[in-house]
Amino acid sequence: MDPEYWARSTLRFRLQGEPVDRCRSPMRSCLLALASLAGAVPAGTQAPAPDPHWGANAFPEARTALRFQVSLNRFTEFDETGIPDGPVDQLGRFPSDIDQTIGVQMATLSWTDRLPSDPRTTYTLWLGAGYSADQPTRYLQNDFLHELLAIDSIPVGDTRESGEGLVGGQITWWSDPVPRVPARPEDDGAARFGLFAGGGATCSTLFQEAEVHLGSYLQSPRLDLGFTRGAVRIGALARGSLHAPGLTFDHVQEHGVLSQVEISWVPDALERQPWFLLGAPSLSFAASYDTGLFEDRRSGDGLDRAFYSVRAEWPNGLRVETWNDQLGGTDRGPTFGIMVGFDVTALFGGPPW
Repeated sequence: MDPEYWARSTLRFRLQGEPVDRCRSPMRSCLLALASLAGAVPAGTQAPAPDPHWGANAFPEARTALRFQVSLNRFTEFDETGIPDGPVDQLGRFPSDIDQTIGVQMATLSWTDRLPSDPRTTYTLWLGAGYSADQPTRYLQNDFLHELLAIDSIPVGDTRESGEGLVGGQITWWSDPVPRVPARPEDDGAARFGLFAGGGATCSTLFQEAEVHLGSYLQSPRLDLGFTRGAVRIGALARGSLHAPGLTFDHVQEHGVLSQVEISWVPDALERQPWFLLGAPSLSFAASYDTGLFEDRRSGDGLDRAFYSVRAEWPNGLRVETWNDQLGGTDRGPTFGIMVGFDVTALFGGPPW
């Protein structure tokens, strides 16, 4: 298979997580984890912390891209029944040692490419900066989403305001055939099955992470629906991670496991369009179960959570995704998030799907 065509026609799948040793300082542990990855090859993830622990699509990236994205995640100390001035052990309070409501706004620039020596292996590098504050996620949660769904507002007690930053990496090996859309007339449009495996690390002011991941995907034969053509793709992944506290989330579970399944409709790749023309989107729905980034202050066990994610991505590089804990019916702790991103290479005639 032509490596350049592979890079231009592969689609995505994503993932993330990370290891850390509590005996060392969090930053030293994280830097050692990153150094171990860099010894083999530059690395990075496309869904950096904290997005996967809030329910974002965690499948690893498989397409060459320079991507800029902004994500917003909200951590709520209470659910609708909480009382900010009430007892510590009230039922409406998230039973962790994080005694603040926190909205995290993070802008991230990432680069994904394949290894020249092995086109089946992709790596991602990313760097991010942002801030924590009550707004604008409070407005999006209480005044928009909850009002739209006729749900009671979430009470807010103490809040946090601070600058944030992150750096990290991920590397993933993909089996052959790689996850691609039947994009050219010479493609047979047959079903495809593949595996992927890798690992990564994240150093941030939020918390530290190191992870390994393993997953698979199955893509249907080309389907012609009359008004559009494409394929259905399903995927599953498992990710194990180690954590250490950061400045913002100073009490986290030492380890955790995240599992996720995804189903997507992927239309045939189109020729490059001007960036301002959207084209036919790829649509994805993912459901995930996380054994918990945060620990129960009463027992020390992880506070498990279930999430769903909905994503749309267009051939011009625009990607929009939102995630929510409504799948688990909790509405406290890590509750929801939204991301808007853009493939910068699209502005310079970069490869479409």
